[in-house]
This record gives sequence, C-alpha cells and structure tokens, in this order.
Amino acid sequence: MFNFWETINRNLDGHRRGFASFEATVEDLRAFFLQQYPQDIQAFFQPLWAAFSEPLQARGLVANVAPNVHAVITRACAVFGPAAELPMHVFGLLS
Repeated sequence: MFNFWETINRNLDGHRRGFASFEATVEDLRAFFLQQYPQDIQAFFQPLWAAFSEPLQARGLVANVAPNVHAVITRACAVFGPAAELPMHVFGLLS
C-alpha cells in the first residue's frame, strides 16, 4: 500500500505545483490504476480519498496550470474509479 500512497501523492503534488495539467494528472492516475490487481482497488483509492478531504480553496495559476486536486479526483472516479463512493466524499466536504 505504501507504493500507492507514494506514487499517487507524488502525482497529485506535481499537479498542485503546476508541473502537470488536469488532463495529464488524470491520465497518469489512470495508467497507474490499470497496472493494479482488482483486489487492490480499495487500497489504490485510499490516498485519493485522503487528498479529497483537503479543504476546498481557490488557487490561481501555477506555471500556467490551475491546480484543482478535487477536480482531478472527481474525474478519476468518474472515469475509472468507484463512482458510487464519490457522493459521500463530496457531501463530506460540504459539511
């Protein structure tokens, strides 16, 4: 599981710092996801859900990238993840 946390957090941090666009970050996560075994899907999403619990905040451009980790995680879940879990996490942010 450590590998999931390290790789996913490195990917999200690259987006936060403006090194990777929204689309590139989602694609990198998808490529990493496709390398995993089905029994590892829950473990794969744990670091994403942890990052999703970060406070919502407006950020400006960083190196011509508009960092938005929440949008990256939302798109990742919609494209290849457990979309059924997404509403619980979204409403958790709003409370």
